[in-house]
Amino acid sequence: MTASIHYVSLIPNRTDSFALKATLPDGLRTNYGRTLSFNNSMSAQADIITEDRRLIELFFDQLRKLWER
Repeated sequence: MTASIHYVSLIPNRTDSFALKATLPDGLRTNYGRTLSFNNSMSAQADIITEDRRLIELFFDQLRKLWER
């Protein structure tokens, strides 16, 4: 999923995570075409991309994440 972040809390919660507000331009449709149902206070894990990267770097990052599971 791709999202635009509009607000990030200044203080982390009890689990050292931050609350945020995001806009999902494609709704809750995953990269695999699956649509998720919406629930209030949904939690998620995300990668924040702050720089342009090569496609091969993104590919190997995905392989590394699969290997670490």
